[in-house]
Amino acid sequence: MIKAIVTDIEGTTSSISFVHDVLFPYAAERLTDYVRDHESEISGILDQVREMENDDSLSTEGVIKVMLDWIKQDKKATPLKALQGLIWEAGYKDGAFKRPYL
Repeated sequence: MIKAIVTDIEGTTSSISFVHDVLFPYAAERLTDYVRDHESEISGILDQVREMENDDSLSTEGVIKVMLDWIKQDKKATPLKALQGLIWEAGYKDGAFKRPYL
């Protein structure tokens, strides 16, 4: 039974410019509100950030700041990528954007 299909969206299912010009800014703009609105659902992601930062006492607001800093640094951190994926999924479901055809 197939449980998941993993794809690399950059240049595969969407153009690289769509990813960089639309998806990344969309996630960055919504990260703070998404984390606050879904904190209990994404607690594992937040804990991964705390672990990577070696700071178990990091508040949710502190985690948000770290993740926004990671975006500015273009850091390829697993918890950030997981959160971006959730934000993009919500955007697709809400009709905020649609994948352009290559």
